[in-house]
Amino acid sequence: MADDDGAMGAAGDALGRQEWPDGIRALRAFVAGSEGPVIYACSSTYTTFMALVLLLSFGDRARSAVVMYSDSKNEIAVYERMRERLAGLGVRGYVVDKHTKLHRLVGLSDSDNYRVFRSCLDDLRADKYGYDLVNLSWNQQIVRYPSSIYYQFCRSSYFVEEGATVYLTPNDSLGYLLLKIFYGNQYGFWKDDKLVGMAVQRPQNYAPYLHEKMAKLDMARLAAGIADKTRGELADVCFDDEVRRSVRLLRDETDGVIFTQPLSEDGYVSEAEKIAIYDELMRYYARYGRVTLKLHPRDTSTYGVDAGRVANGSFPSEMTSFLGIRYKFAVGLCTSAIEGTDADVALNIAPNFLFDKKYAMIPLETVTRRKD
Repeated sequence: MADDDGAMGAAGDALGRQEWPDGIRALRAFVAGSEGPVIYACSSTYTTFMALVLLLSFGDRARSAVVMYSDSKNEIAVYERMRERLAGLGVRGYVVDKHTKLHRLVGLSDSDNYRVFRSCLDDLRADKYGYDLVNLSWNQQIVRYPSSIYYQFCRSSYFVEEGATVYLTPNDSLGYLLLKIFYGNQYGFWKDDKLVGMAVQRPQNYAPYLHEKMAKLDMARLAAGIADKTRGELADVCFDDEVRRSVRLLRDETDGVIFTQPLSEDGYVSEAEKIAIYDELMRYYARYGRVTLKLHPRDTSTYGVDAGRVANGSFPSEMTSFLGIRYKFAVGLCTSAIEGTDADVALNIAPNFLFDKKYAMIPLETVTRRKD
């Protein structure tokens, strides 16, 4: 299990390490130094955005491909729009519908995924073991399916975390882990020589058996180093008219933001319970100013709040910091979006919610302000 901040931090990790390698430098060296094509495997709009930051900043567009997959129809629709816009930048994009476990059980999903995989390699003029992989779909136990297909046949790979609090995701029981392996997820990846490294924001919080290959990813520095031209290209790929409206709402008419999580979609609570939680958060924190509910890309619920105070879910919350948007306060419930958000006060009110399902309102005046 992952250690907490108090167990490691400045004292170093279980290996006696005092400082972590620079994740940005390592990723730049991996992407820019690749001798062949580079494929980016993404499982959400956030990881797709992160892949694009790396690709457009460090990569060779003509030799790159972005594979985007989900079982969410909303997210698939977003991917399709992004794929069309990526083509305008000279980048190949591929969209994979993961369908359901039943599809995988009878082989239909595998058939689709291998068809896309072969098409991707053909377009890149690459063979198996003739490409490098930036994988953004994994946790402390497994490489997620279908990233596991691309990982299986890559020459080398560098992993980037899915979010700043991935280490809080509960480990699967042995039975469920075996079921995931049966459905194509890959266990034991950390033992592979082809895994060059893993860039994460809080390496000290991950399981000790991963530490040897970990580097520290400074998101603020990564955002600050993006060229203006690249920022414009990211906006062109990720934004449509509705997203631009939401960005204006967050930038010009918002004092504080509350980030939702797909708690019911992922089976942690019922939809009614999830709606009640975020409606309560909106009512409570409205006392501190104009508050906006920023939907998660996979959140499909309609909330009992003023629709004019709801920001579109088709772009990742973390993107607002890359756009220079700063809030007076940002509040979330067990979400990594808080870590990547620029706010005077940032509050993750229930970091262990996925374990204990408990949360409580915390007055902002009791929270230490972030340093600039």
